[in-house]
Amino acid sequence: MILQIYYALLQVAEVLLGAWILHNIYPEFRKDSRWRQGVFILSCLALSIIYAGNARDSFISTIFILLFSVLFSVIYCCCFKAGFFRCFLVEILYLISMSLLKLPVLILECIVSGKSVSEINRGGRTMTECVWCTILILSVMYAAKRKKFFDYYKRSVKLLVHQETGLILTLTGILWFLLGYGMRIGKTRFYTLDFIFSVVLILGIFLCLHYLILRVAYHEAQLDKDCLEISQEMLRKQNSELHEMYRKN
Repeated sequence: MILQIYYALLQVAEVLLGAWILHNIYPEFRKDSRWRQGVFILSCLALSIIYAGNARDSFISTIFILLFSVLFSVIYCCCFKAGFFRCFLVEILYLISMSLLKLPVLILECIVSGKSVSEINRGGRTMTECVWCTILILSVMYAAKRKKFFDYYKRSVKLLVHQETGLILTLTGILWFLLGYGMRIGKTRFYTLDFIFSVVLILGIFLCLHYLILRVAYHEAQLDKDCLEISQEMLRKQNSELHEMYRKN
C-alpha cells in the first residue's frame, strides 16, 4: 500500500515537472489575471491526480499518454500564448521519453519473474519501479537546476519545434510506435536479448534527439555569425563613405 501511494506521488511529480518545463518554454499568459493562473494551477493538479490514478494500474500506458497530452495541451494553450500543436509536441515527447526510460525496467522484471508484460505492467507497483522512477525524476530536476544547460536545451527545443515541426512530429510518432511495439512483443514473455535491444534502442533514440538539438543550435549560431558579419561589413562601408566625404570636404 505504501509503495502504491509513493508511486502515485512520483507520477504527480512527473506530470508537474513536465508542466514546469513547458511553462519555461512558453511562459506568457494570454491575459495577466489571477483567476486564469488559478484555473491553470488547479487544472494541473487535477490532471496530475488523474495521471497518477491511471499509473497505479499501469506502469506504462501508450493510449493514456496520448490522451493526456491532448487534454493538457488544450488547457495550456487556452491559458498561455502558445499554439496547441507545439504544446502537444513538447508534452508528448516528454512523456514518451520518460516511458521509454521505464521500459527496460519493465522488461527486466518480466525476464526475472518469467511473466508476461500484461501481468507485470498492470497491478501493484514494485520497489524496483519506484526506485527507478525516483532516479529519473531526480535526474531531470538536476539537469533543470543547471541554468546554462537548461537554458541551452530549452532554447534549442523551442527552435526545433518551431523550425522542424514535421521532423519532430515524425520522430514522436516513431517513438510512440516503438513504445507500443515493445509492449506488444512482451505479451508472451521477454528474453535477455529484448532487454539489450531496448537499452541500445533507447540510447540511439536519445543520441538522435541530442544530434537534432545540436544541429539546430549550430544553425542558430551560424545565422548569428552571418548577421554579425553583415552588420560589420555595413559599418565598414559606412565608415569608408564617411571618411571619403570628410577627405573631399
